[in-house]
Amino acid sequence: MPRDMEDTQAVHPLLNSLEYSATTHPARVTLGTYQRYKFELYTIASPIIGSIYNLDSPKSGDVRHQAAVINIKLVDWFERLPAELRLNNNSEVHTNNLSRTELDVYRLFELQALVLQLAYDNVQIILHRPFLRYTGQLIMGPNPRSPENRPTSFDQCKHCARRTCGILPRYAPVLLAAKNTHAVSYIAMQNFTAGVTLGMVALSDPGSAQSQDAKKGVANSILLQKNLAESSIVPSQTVKVLEGLFHLIFQREMRAFLDGPPFDMTPVYSLNPERDLAASIAQEGHVSDGVGRLENERFHSAQLSQGQDNSGYPPQHPDTGGRLQAASEIETTTDPDFGAYPASLLPLHAGVDQALDSVQQGMLDVPFTDLAEQT
Repeated sequence: MPRDMEDTQAVHPLLNSLEYSATTHPARVTLGTYQRYKFELYTIASPIIGSIYNLDSPKSGDVRHQAAVINIKLVDWFERLPAELRLNNNSEVHTNNLSRTELDVYRLFELQALVLQLAYDNVQIILHRPFLRYTGQLIMGPNPRSPENRPTSFDQCKHCARRTCGILPRYAPVLLAAKNTHAVSYIAMQNFTAGVTLGMVALSDPGSAQSQDAKKGVANSILLQKNLAESSIVPSQTVKVLEGLFHLIFQREMRAFLDGPPFDMTPVYSLNPERDLAASIAQEGHVSDGVGRLENERFHSAQLSQGQDNSGYPPQHPDTGGRLQAASEIETTTDPDFGAYPASLLPLHAGVDQALDSVQQGMLDVPFTDLAEQT
């Protein structure tokens, strides 16, 4: 594992967590700690391509088992991150009294925390992408939640993509700092992956509350790519793809509203309407996670969803928008170590496969400008 050298002993000016290691005594977290946690994350993720995406794998059940093991390790890694390397912790401290030198160190820690969060969310999306249609519930780390609160692979991808697309406007200052570093291309690629993932989420159930929330994330993704485009060629190449995907979502949404079954508009009467109204507002708040506004002279002001949960757990699956549809039950078999898996491998959503096909076709239909011409 990488070790601290004399030039990487800088500690966070406002936080004082300890780094624990099996070979050394606990010590203050330094800028070099980031390298060790990044190295560990990539070590956990390295089997994904060889094991999960191995087309010669004999049994799908073995692949799901391996994915469950990797997922547990990833969540455990995220929960062990020290406060200095957690993005939300850095954004909550007050830096008014810091000297210029201390502020520079703080910005470096904040940038490291941003990169680690983006890397974690991107690895989770890659890990769970092959299992989007399955209803298996995930064991999330050493202290598993109850079955009703455990997410599916679809939920995990949606949550991680949503959090990535939510870094703007919430973390606008650190993004400004990143524009002057090589991290700008890295941020752009992770944001692009998250935007495409949320496009798939929106297309899987057009017109639903879930789709409305996902569209905000795609809009965030486009806005961020446009703002990063002045610093790197990578984001400018992806804007057209994301905008084409955004138009496709609206086209499918219009078709769903005009050609689909009617919505259930029947009012629900209750003996306690105030309680029902409060529950409705709470549910709306859960789906949208709040709306924030942050103005910055170098970033366009926007009213976009924010307030993401920075835990390793995604929110529970929202409703389907009130459509009149036949209810169906999916039988599952339970693995005592790795959660519930579908006995018949039925799709999680009827629209997931079609959404994936639409995203793929939409990306193929958008011509990329020749990279050589722009450089």
